[in-house]
Amino acid sequence: MAEQQLVQLLKRYNKFMPAYELLGAVRAQSGNLAGAAKCFKKAVALAPAQWAGHFNLGNALKQSGQLDQAIISFRAALQRADTGQAHNGLASALQAIGEYAEAEQHYRKAIALMPEAAEAHNNLGTLLKEQEQLAQAEDCYRQAIHLNPRFATAHINLGNALSGLGRFAEAKQCYHDALALQPDLPDAHFNLGNTLVELGQLSEAVACFKRCWQLHPEDQRNLRNLLFTMLYCPDFSAADILAAHREWGNWFQGRVDALPPVRRPERPANGGPLKIGLVSPDLRGHAVGRFMASWLGHLDPQQLHVTAYANVARPDATTDHLRSLVAEWRDIAPLDDAQAARQVISDGIHILIDLAGHTAHSRLGLLARRPAPVQISYLGYPATTGLPSVDYRLTDPYTDPPSELSSELADNGSPHTTERLLRLETGFSCFAGPDDAPPVAALPALSNGYVTFGSLMNTIKITAQVIERWAMILHRLPQARLLIQRKTLRFAEARQRLWDDFARHDIAAERILLEGQAQMDAATFLSAYDRMDIGLDTFPYAGHTTTCESLWMGVPMVTLTGETFVSRVGVSLLSVVGLTDWIAADQDDYVEIAVAKAGNLPALATLRNALRQQVMDSPLCDATGFAAHFSWQMQLAWRQSQPQSDSESGPTG
Repeated sequence: MAEQQLVQLLKRYNKFMPAYELLGAVRAQSGNLAGAAKCFKKAVALAPAQWAGHFNLGNALKQSGQLDQAIISFRAALQRADTGQAHNGLASALQAIGEYAEAEQHYRKAIALMPEAAEAHNNLGTLLKEQEQLAQAEDCYRQAIHLNPRFATAHINLGNALSGLGRFAEAKQCYHDALALQPDLPDAHFNLGNTLVELGQLSEAVACFKRCWQLHPEDQRNLRNLLFTMLYCPDFSAADILAAHREWGNWFQGRVDALPPVRRPERPANGGPLKIGLVSPDLRGHAVGRFMASWLGHLDPQQLHVTAYANVARPDATTDHLRSLVAEWRDIAPLDDAQAARQVISDGIHILIDLAGHTAHSRLGLLARRPAPVQISYLGYPATTGLPSVDYRLTDPYTDPPSELSSELADNGSPHTTERLLRLETGFSCFAGPDDAPPVAALPALSNGYVTFGSLMNTIKITAQVIERWAMILHRLPQARLLIQRKTLRFAEARQRLWDDFARHDIAAERILLEGQAQMDAATFLSAYDRMDIGLDTFPYAGHTTTCESLWMGVPMVTLTGETFVSRVGVSLLSVVGLTDWIAADQDDYVEIAVAKAGNLPALATLRNALRQQVMDSPLCDATGFAAHFSWQMQLAWRQSQPQSDSESGPTG
């Protein structure tokens, strides 16, 4: 109504500048930024000497992403009046384009002119936080809250700064303070969930992410964190996890705009290659990129023609190497899901493989549009996608044993996934030892006089159940030590929390060696194994990359047999390398195996000396064999997808 009246007014008085300013404000408030900018430009033309018009135009341009033009307008406002608002606006635009030094100058001028403006203090804090100046950012946020205790965003930002400083308990309270002011603030629930994860309160974190999804379903971070956190938490059954993934998959599939019907790509002629597409944000120095690089170059181009659809934000040397291993490379980072789907269709891809699942920057929206007749989930996410449009999940007989399938689920392929299963008989992944890995060191127990157990797993995986069993092992071996190294353990609060957890089981802090650094190279990280005799896997979320590296460094790992893929990865790796006697059937057996292996140092020393070669000689490192098995499974998937009327010879390879 306000807009209609202002439009009518301006039809009669088309040079009434205040009406243009007010109409611009109304349109900006309703989200019509282009219309708002048009009004503010008219106001500036009618009264070019007034700073407010330039300032308002700058705000509209900034909100619409026209940052360079916004900066020009804010500078024009400052030329006409040295106001705190104009300095604050210019600073925010400069910050958005990465001009941090000049942005800080203008924020500080804004604060000097408006010392009581909580927003300016908050904005300066955000700028400092982006530059990892967390202590200074904390001061700014606290000042903003002092000036305006009901400033919910400042409470959230203070919590984020405190989280970055490892002060998670304080951060948790900040998010609760924000929610007390605005109970339905999605960012507060989301950041509270992340902090609860760091505090090991996983069930509570899941509840936060679920609330986030309800409040803001379009933000896929909420769903991603919800599903991923459920995998870490022993409070959720396999049925719970499957139900949550399926609920999201059906919901999301229903919201995706369907593509027009596309013609199924022609089947390759006899001996011709299948066109395979790989979709991933992690074709870089990431675990997924490294695993793929170990075997992609061994594929037979006469069997498979591979196109990579890379959603990589920061390409690196691994990206360049992977690019050299595939026939075609498509950068889909600038494309939305619909555009990327059209590219896949144009390329005539027969089988599209997602390597990310519900991890950061994944493109499940691309697969939901079904641009390829066969779609597969593989490697990057240790559970089902839940998407009806994903046909298969690539796995192995160890992580998903065929004998465990009930007859009524045989058509689906697994009681834990919405996809059918394709099993790589020699293991679901292929590993290449790091080039910069140090040589295997002598067994430290021989010189220490006691056994050191160890874990380099993500500390989120070290649940209360895991700590309980590790404490049992240490009670059985009173001289033994436990070394845990992870980046988060650089924070005193994180270390103390773990020491307190073990103290509840009467394990003294001096027996738990906790180490962490913000940054360390691969060789430094792997050298921690020089001080470990035996690795301890986590449950229900078992290690993958970390277990491979542990074995490579001569440190065998005790693992626990679980129910689902995520809890059976260790079973797969140890089976493939020939260490089945290190696989525990249950939690009691886990403790018994660890104690028994620690009691035979000569055997442990012999295994350590031979383990790297044993791993190298195993199917885990057989890139040629893995590539052949992968190719066979792709041929099988394509053959199974053919219409019944088609005739085709069996898979080759």
